[in-house]
Amino acid sequence: MADISTCPSLTRTSVQEAAHRIKGKVHRTPVLSSSYVDGIASSPQTTAALKGTPWEGQKPSRPRIHILFKCENLQKIGAFKPRGAFNAMLRYLEEQKAQGNDSTGQKDPVRFISHSSG
Repeated sequence: MADISTCPSLTRTSVQEAAHRIKGKVHRTPVLSSSYVDGIASSPQTTAALKGTPWEGQKPSRPRIHILFKCENLQKIGAFKPRGAFNAMLRYLEEQKAQGNDSTGQKDPVRFISHSSG
């Protein structure tokens, strides 16, 4: 397991580094949307629903919310969370190599674990 003390904070840079690290290792999946779900999420509160809240007496806002669904369940290996797993594993291997513990003997250590990018 990757050393939690060396895990980067969740920042734009750390996400970009993770994306670069797993590029070519994980199947790219689609992002879908639903106008029906957007309509439900964008429904304003009623005046009655605001009663007893700090917003009582105010006009309910009319949010415009657009929800996107990243279809990780369509990964070729049938898993819904391989990106995080591959990123953690590759970070761990990088840490081990930096400490002189590179004993994998593999050019691509992910390949022996899964056939996800084929």
